[in-house]
Amino acid sequence: MKLNAFFERFLKPSSSSNTPKPRGGARNNMYSELIEPQELYETMATPVKEEDVLEKNFDDLDLVPVNVNKSGKLTLLKQFSSQARHMVQKGEKIDWKKVRPEDAHRCQLWFFLGLGLREAENMLRYFNENNAFVVSYCHGKYFLSVWKEHKALHFCITHYLRKNGKLAFRLDLEKKFHNIVELTEYYQKHESYALGEKLGVGVGVYKK
Repeated sequence: MKLNAFFERFLKPSSSSNTPKPRGGARNNMYSELIEPQELYETMATPVKEEDVLEKNFDDLDLVPVNVNKSGKLTLLKQFSSQARHMVQKGEKIDWKKVRPEDAHRCQLWFFLGLGLREAENMLRYFNENNAFVVSYCHGKYFLSVWKEHKALHFCITHYLRKNGKLAFRLDLEKKFHNIVELTEYYQKHESYALGEKLGVGVGVYKK
């Protein structure tokens, strides 16, 4: 099946006027917030230009697998090499703290650059598994979209620079992570205050 035909199943905007919209709740806090998709696009004053987010010759479905040797040296693997496919499809035991956050994120099947919240919702609706999730980077922000009780909930993942100059990522107030890979792995094992329960499986498509 061609990629475009596959995506047509779940990336088309829903035509149903009865599609439930995510609503905020008491669990929201200053570090994670439940986002109404329409509200996001209406209040975004200066959307980030595509060329500011995407590298040259990089589209929103490309994956960039990396390899880290014992000394911590990072090397990018050739796109779609057998080793890259294995890393993306099966996963590798990697110390993600030694990998740049942007490279760690791009290795994940569930991470998408430029994926809108409506498209994320349609993806989750297509797979229809409770607590399944995708993460997107759009308009300069990271969003965690979770399928829960037949609707998508969208949370903004806070990211900021620490005093040492390295990035940190937060969903709940009391926990911070080096990247979103560590964040999602942690919340697959522990309940999140923002979510109210554990994350399920990440949803994604490998580009062939």
